[in-house]
Amino acid sequence: MPIGGRPGPLLAAEGAHGGIRGKPRCFPTPNVHERIHAATAAAVTASGYAQASVEEICAGAEVTPAIFHEHFRGKPEAALSAVEALFDHIMADCWAAAEARIDWPESVWAVLATLTDWCASEPSFARLALVEMFEAGQPARDLMDSLMDAFCVFLAPGYELVDVSRHPVGSLDAAVGSEIFAMLRERLVHSSARTLPAIVPELTRSALAPFLGSTEAELFVAAKVAGKRS
Repeated sequence: MPIGGRPGPLLAAEGAHGGIRGKPRCFPTPNVHERIHAATAAAVTASGYAQASVEEICAGAEVTPAIFHEHFRGKPEAALSAVEALFDHIMADCWAAAEARIDWPESVWAVLATLTDWCASEPSFARLALVEMFEAGQPARDLMDSLMDAFCVFLAPGYELVDVSRHPVGSLDAAVGSEIFAMLRERLVHSSARTLPAIVPELTRSALAPFLGSTEAELFVAAKVAGKRS
């Protein structure tokens, strides 16, 4: 499935109980491919990318090594596939959140709330994607770069608010996307994925400031936090 495309059946990661903005999710029974995705994320979260083994993944997915290798050549491919599959689901929900808002700053807030809710409800996948994949070599880093580029589509409307002669389209969003992912990663390193929704105001401020200016971005976030904007 292309990055950012519409999802198939939702992943059934072990221990996921919540949904977007607290709404419960109903997972179908996962197929073998999805079970390996979930077991890969769980093994890497428990042991670290370098230490996690195919044997550990197989035990978690309740499959034999032979079945594992029918789906993936090895741990790197399973990890890359798991991250890309989850990102496709996240992007679909982020699109829905963005399209439900007319106001661009509101859509940015909604997208970041959706992203952090996904991470909070899928902590193993969040850890795999935002922390451990940076230990997985160049293919993993290339994938993360492509995911950040895809996510920046939600920032593109901000260029209508800036002087494009000073800030050509594409000159700001890459840096903003990188900063947002770095903030998520830093939070995950030092705290639980379930705390990520708490930093939506900080993430939104960082996303909006290069386009609106620091003062306007701060005023918008303050109004959201105070509940003065819906």
